Amino acid sequence: MKILFMSEEHSVKRKLAAQIAHHLAEDKAEIYQVKTAFDPIDHQMQSVLEEIEIPYNVDNIRTANDLSNEPYDIIIMLCKCFRRKMLSFSSFPAILFWPIDNPVRRGSAPHQIQQALRKTRDDLVHRLRHFFEDGYLDAFQRQGNQLYDLLNDHSQGVIRFNREEIIIAVNDQALHLSGYDHESIIGKPLHFLITDDTVSRYALAVTDEGVAFRQTDLRLKRVDKELVKVRATFRALTKDRGQGGYLSFEESRDEPLIQPMEGTRGLDRLSWDRVEASLKQASGNRTKAARILGVGRATFYRFLEREKMQGRTPKTDLV
Repeated sequence: MKILFMSEEHSVKRKLAAQIAHHLAEDKAEIYQVKTAFDPIDHQMQSVLEEIEIPYNVDNIRTANDLSNEPYDIIIMLCKCFRRKMLSFSSFPAILFWPIDNPVRRGSAPHQIQQALRKTRDDLVHRLRHFFEDGYLDAFQRQGNQLYDLLNDHSQGVIRFNREEIIIAVNDQALHLSGYDHESIIGKPLHFLITDDTVSRYALAVTDEGVAFRQTDLRLKRVDKELVKVRATFRALTKDRGQGGYLSFEESRDEPLIQPMEGTRGLDRLSWDRVEASLKQASGNRTKAARILGVGRATFYRFLEREKMQGRTPKTDLV
């Protein structure tokens, strides 16, 4: 199993984590880290590692250009700056976010840096010992095998997302239904593809609240702006909170959704037939009907009042 550590530029967190992981992993995993453009050896960091009898080595260092060429099983990101970039890998790794503060701060005295490094070291030792000794590697191995089979299933679209609701993997069917290419989707938030307001609630339910799955009807936004109705299922990747989840979906065969009119404004975007259809689709909810048509609620209400003066009333009961 291959584990890759990443963090922001000039940070010793990644180097500390990689050295500690290399020591604790023994023969359970191969440890890699991403080298930044300016990546000096920090002698204070070496010193705090030697205090707990962990030797420093420079093996298995990769550059950012190597990331897409080598498959990894687990990516551990020690900050948030990589959340929306550099997330395209040749395999489908589990991506963990450990947002640890940078111990080296500008203007700090040497003894303050040394104390901060010890605190970060101890935090990483605790996390990584728990990671290697409590069965997480076996769980990630099983998860990886299941996810590989899932993403290679051509009968349904699959979108994998992390706890921050950022898309980190899609399968070919999802690309086919959406019309986007791989590079346009990876690193984007879920609502980039799924326009419904409820998408965050369902994603949170499976990742943080322990819900096994949620099934619902959603709207998938295609590259040509068309909205496609899909029957979707949200599932958690593991029973552990915070590991993210995935969304599988198939195109619904129900009546097509009403599309907003492009290139027009205000009342000019509305016609009585389209308003009637949107109200039917929204079960009489005027706010939802306005959103479906892509106009403001006030504009939608003015249109209804104008038509009411001409003797027109919707067939659907308004709410």
